[in-house]
Amino acid sequence: MDVEFASVSETERERAIGTLVLAFTADPFVRWIYPEASQYLSRFPEALQAFGGAAFSHGGAWRLGDFAAVALWLPPGIEPGGDANLALFQATVDSRKFNDLLGVFGQMEEAHPAMPHWYLPWFGVDCALQGQGLGSRLMTPCLEIVDRDHLPAYLDSTNPRNVPFYQRQGFEVTGRWQAGDSPPIISMLREPRSPHVLAAPEPAAAGHLPIRAPGRRGRGHTGRVLGSLRSTPSSWASRRRAGACLAWPHIRTALAANLADRQHLLPGACRVRKPWTVFTHTSRAARVPCSERASSGFPPDVRQAAQVIAVKFPRIEL
Repeated sequence: MDVEFASVSETERERAIGTLVLAFTADPFVRWIYPEASQYLSRFPEALQAFGGAAFSHGGAWRLGDFAAVALWLPPGIEPGGDANLALFQATVDSRKFNDLLGVFGQMEEAHPAMPHWYLPWFGVDCALQGQGLGSRLMTPCLEIVDRDHLPAYLDSTNPRNVPFYQRQGFEVTGRWQAGDSPPIISMLREPRSPHVLAAPEPAAAGHLPIRAPGRRGRGHTGRVLGSLRSTPSSWASRRRAGACLAWPHIRTALAANLADRQHLLPGACRVRKPWTVFTHTSRAARVPCSERASSGFPPDVRQAAQVIAVKFPRIEL
C-alpha cells in the first residue's frame, strides 16, 4: 500500500472530503446530527467544508498514500466556525436537536484556546483501512510540521473511543462538552515541543554543576524570576483564565535552545523526568554561557528566564 505523506492541493479537495466522509460513518456525534444515511451523505460534506475547508488554502491539508487517510489542520490565526456555519446547521439539522447543538458549540467556543495554536478540526482514515496503523503514520509527520512553530496543537474529538489514540500522540484531555441528549465532545491539547529536547540525554558526568532539589527557590533576582513563573497556574484552564498563555511559547522556545546548550557543555546536567516536574538550578549554573541562538530574538525578561530556569518543559527539565 502506498503510504507516502503529501500535502493536498485545491484540485484534490473532493477526494480528501470523500475520505473523511467514509471515516466518520460510525462517529457517534456526527451520526447524532445526521442519523439518516441519505442525509449524512448529502449534508456532512458541507459541514466538513465549513469547519475545515480553510485548511486547503492555508497549507494545512495532508494525506497518506492514495487518500487512505486525511488530516485538515488550521494554522495559527485561522479559526473555524462563524455565523455561516450556524446557518448551515440550522438549515440541515433536526430542529429538536439544533438547540442542543448550539449548546455544545457554545461550550467548545468558550474553551477554545486564545493563544496562537494549530487546530485539527478533521482527522480520519478510510473506514475500509482502519486498524492498520495509518492514523499514527499520518499524525507523526503532521506533528513534526506543527512542532517547527513551537506552538500548541488543539482538537475536539467527536468520538471518545479516539481519545487513547490522541493521548499516545501527546494530547491531554482539557474538557468534555455535552448538551441535552447529545453525545460528548472531548477537547484535547498538546503542549509545544521542540526537537532539541526529545533525544535521550547522555549519562551523568563527574564534575557537572549541581542541580538544586525541587521546591527550593533561588535567592536574589534569580529567585524572583523563578517565583513569578512558578506562581503561574499549571493547568490549561487556569492559565487561560489568568491570561498567562501568550508568554509561554516564547519562553519554551528559548528554554529549548538553552537546555540543549547546557546539555552540550555539561553532559548529564539535563535529566529526563516525568512531565511537568519543576526543577531549578544553582546560581553558579546560571553563569554557564548561552549561545546567541538561545538569547537573541526574545525580550530581556524571557532571555533571563531562559538562562536561569527550566520550568514546565515537556519531557526534559533541568
